Amino acid sequence: MSVKNQQRRGKERLKLAKKAGLVGGSLGVEAKRSKNAIGEKSEAIDDLDRISNQEKSGGPTGNKIENGAVSVARKKAKEGHPSIVAQIDKKVNTPYASSPKKRQKALDGAKKELKTVQKSFKNPKNDTGDLAEVSGGVTERECAWERILQLYPEANFLQSPEWAEANRAMGHRPVWGDLGEKAWCLMLVKNAKRGRYLEVPGGPLLDWQDEQAVTRAFAAIREVAQHENCVFVRLRPQLTKSSSHQAIFARQGAKIAPMHLHAEHTVILDLMQSEEDLLKKMRRQTRYEVRQAVKKGVQVDWGNSEELYREFHNVQHETALRQHFVPPNLVTLLAERQGFGQNARIYVARDAKEQPIAYGLIFWSGKEGEYFEAASTDLNRKLPGSYAIIWQAMQDLKGLGLERFNLWGIAPPGETKHRYSGVTTFKTGFGGEVVEYLPAQDLIIRTARYKINLLVERARKRWRHL
Repeated sequence: MSVKNQQRRGKERLKLAKKAGLVGGSLGVEAKRSKNAIGEKSEAIDDLDRISNQEKSGGPTGNKIENGAVSVARKKAKEGHPSIVAQIDKKVNTPYASSPKKRQKALDGAKKELKTVQKSFKNPKNDTGDLAEVSGGVTERECAWERILQLYPEANFLQSPEWAEANRAMGHRPVWGDLGEKAWCLMLVKNAKRGRYLEVPGGPLLDWQDEQAVTRAFAAIREVAQHENCVFVRLRPQLTKSSSHQAIFARQGAKIAPMHLHAEHTVILDLMQSEEDLLKKMRRQTRYEVRQAVKKGVQVDWGNSEELYREFHNVQHETALRQHFVPPNLVTLLAERQGFGQNARIYVARDAKEQPIAYGLIFWSGKEGEYFEAASTDLNRKLPGSYAIIWQAMQDLKGLGLERFNLWGIAPPGETKHRYSGVTTFKTGFGGEVVEYLPAQDLIIRTARYKINLLVERARKRWRHL
């Protein structure tokens, strides 16, 4: 490529970088800003300084423009957007290809990722990453989460940093609401064919008796939804179902959603009791099955390897075909493994010949553990593998100091045709408290698009027998 063409291409790329917001009117100014934000002068900043001088003097720039811009964006991404780094790396590996067409295509892809980074930095309320480490690998976000758990003991994993990381790995974008020191709100930006929406699972966490705090929280949530161009916001708070709680949401303009959001009806076991009392609280048949598992030589172990998650996925797929439900895909399962790390386990019940009978995915955050997913083989019809898993998990979580075990998802009272009606008898047999949360609530942002969403979800609800 001639020097003249290199100059022309370099100027075009510099213009693209400026348009993406990565560099201001002066590359040197942006370099200084990045230097202050990062805390040390990087090679990327040096590159930009050199490229700026070359560009001003009319010298050749070649691929250095794209490399310098991408490097600075990667530095920014590392501060608060680690999930984007891998995507940028993939784009950056190709710009030095021999073909100008391939190089330009790679550059265009990189710019798209970089614009996402810059957009988030321009809006501090949309901070999607963890904060800096404070000690021993613990982030400020995790420290803040521990403080929130003391204020709101009803909180569970749905508002946790672990769930945010899991959703980031699934391809959703976590957004942390700035509601003050005594409130907490994890929001998830999700894209669907029916329209983008903002999800607030198990939150926000705040003093619901403080009307001013509630109004501020809803205003902040609406602001994020509008900024993200969402059709609606769907919330399912950690509030039990009551007319007074429903009135709080009605005053904020919310309506009951056509579909549930996570488990609105569930069974929660109190792990603060002794093991003897936990057994006493079980239904007689459940207690019998737990003891039969021991007599029949059912063994329960657990693991956290990717190989075990893949095995679980395959067995759950077979279970879904038998029991007619839609299982999570492997990407979702592996994302949950990534998000919860050692706080996620797959329990496996095996017979005397070490053949698998049943599986259970369990994870925890704060004071509560979750029986989140399950799978079984044909052997589970003959041997009480699922009963053995629940009992073993109860003992293990209690030993870890957790206070509650949420068995997750049962049918609403009296709904015998509900998809969860089959597991309701099984879960309620363990003697926990049946809890009914306030149903999911929708804040409508774009009325016309929301009407389309309403029709789609109503049809889906009938089809899935929910």
